[in-house]
Formats: sequence, structure tokens, C-alpha cells
Amino acid sequence: MPVNSSDATFFEHASKIMKQALSDINGEPTIDDIRGTIKYFKKYLSDEPLLPFEVLLIPSSYASHKIRARFIAQGSETRPLIIFFPGTAFMHDMFDENYTVLSRMMKRIDAHGLMLEYRLSPENPYPAPHEDASDALQYVLDKLEGLNIDSHKIVISGHSSGANMAAVLCNALQHTTACMPSQYQTPSGVPLCRGL
Repeated sequence: MPVNSSDATFFEHASKIMKQALSDINGEPTIDDIRGTIKYFKKYLSDEPLLPFEVLLIPSSYASHKIRARFIAQGSETRPLIIFFPGTAFMHDMFDENYTVLSRMMKRIDAHGLMLEYRLSPENPYPAPHEDASDALQYVLDKLEGLNIDSHKIVISGHSSGANMAAVLCNALQHTTACMPSQYQTPSGVPLCRGL
């Protein structure tokens, strides 16, 4: 997808915005100060209308935690699924900002979309986000029929820290021995696996 003019403007100004935001802080910035800098970026969000989504609460392997996910159903037919892990630097609550990216993608793709709101650091240190990613994928594979997902067309993607999560998850899928039935395979025939 080409970079549009509003994205280009955002990247041109990002460094200046961060310097200004951090200069408003007295003393050493706290995690809350750093998270607060995100408000300076909100004006660069697209004003394009967003697609509606359904909130899914995915069971987690971590205690009683539920993983919140935004699911875009593009009709009731069986379709491919784009799983999108948002860029948050693993610590910023930027799920609304990242949803604009997923919404824009889904308007151009004939597929369902899922964006995971994974646990953030430092409250939930590594490997918490990656555990949430694994749990979410397992949930999707267990609910394929109910969510109208084509089991042979699942794309795992992400932006920035979310791209790291996608890469780690895909790598884990290739190196796990406890595999699922052969119906869940990558196009190259590598089975998708349980027990990540």
C-alpha cells in the first residue's frame, strides 16, 4: 500500500513532536509521561470512516486474563483472515490508532480482519504479548467455522512491534513439534502447531 500524504506528513514531523512532548516533562520521564506523548500524534490519524468491529474476548493461558480483539467480519461468507498485531512499542495503548490501519486495509481486501489488543509492558513483561498472540491464534483455529474463516488462507501480519510478534509467532509455528491435524497447513505444507 503506498504511503499517503497524511502518513508522509506524520513521519516528517514525528521526531519534532516527540522532542516537544518530552520537553514538556519536568525531570526524568516516567512510563506514564512517555505514554502521554501519544496524544501529540492523534491529530495525524486519518479521518476516514472506520469499519465496524465486534469485540472478541479470547481466553488466555495466563490466569483469568481475557485478550481483547477487534474482529471485522466482511459478510457471513467464509473468507480468508488477516490477523494484525498492532505497533505499540510493546508499551503504548495505541490500539485505536492501529485500528485505523487495519480498517483501511480491510476496505481494500476481501477478507475478515482480527486485531489483537495484547498485554503491554512494563506491567506485563516479555513474553506476555507473544503468549497472547499464541493464545489468539489457537482461539481462531478452534473457532474457524463459527467465525467463517477459510482455514487455508490465514495471514499473520503486524506493524512495528506487532511485526515482531507476527515473525516470532510464525517462527514458533515452524519449530514446534506438537502439530495440529494436517488440515491446518501453510501453503508450503508445513503444519500449524499447538503448544507454542
